[in-house]
This record gives sequence, C-alpha cells and structure tokens, in this order.
Amino acid sequence: MSSTSKAFEPLTVREHAVAALLTEGLSNKRIAAQLVISVHTTKFHVSNVIIKLGASTRVDAAVKYARWLDAQPRVKRTRTHEDVVPS
Repeated sequence: MSSTSKAFEPLTVREHAVAALLTEGLSNKRIAAQLVISVHTTKFHVSNVIIKLGASTRVDAAVKYARWLDAQPRVKRTRTHEDVVPS
C-alpha cells in the first residue's frame, strides 16, 4: 500500500481546514486569524493533525496531507448560480 493511499485516523472538519492551511505554509497566528480562532486552539488542532497523520513535524503533516489530497478522486462539479458572474 502506498503512503498516499494510507488511511489516516479521520480528521475533523476543523482539522481538515487547519491541515489545508498548513499546506500553504501559514503560521499558527495566521491560521488562527484565517479561521477566527485563538492561537491556543490552533496549536491544539495542529497537534491533533500531526498525531492523526502520523507526522513528526508540521511540515511533514503538510506534505502528508497534500499527498493525501492529491490521491483523492476528483468529483465533477456542476455549475451553480454562485458560479455566474453578475453583469
């Protein structure tokens, strides 16, 4: 089984959001501002992401999460009214 298809312990919705921001290289302070949560709460979520992904560092977690995302099947998205730019 490849490392990209390895099943991780499920992340919460918030942990997915934090992991996605980790892949962008954001600091805890910037993640907290983006998600409108405290830096303390951000550190808690980052720690959980690292543990659940079996990573050793936040950079390792970001890499593992990015690889996991790349391995996910793409869902065909249909256009919605929100996709239409008002004239």
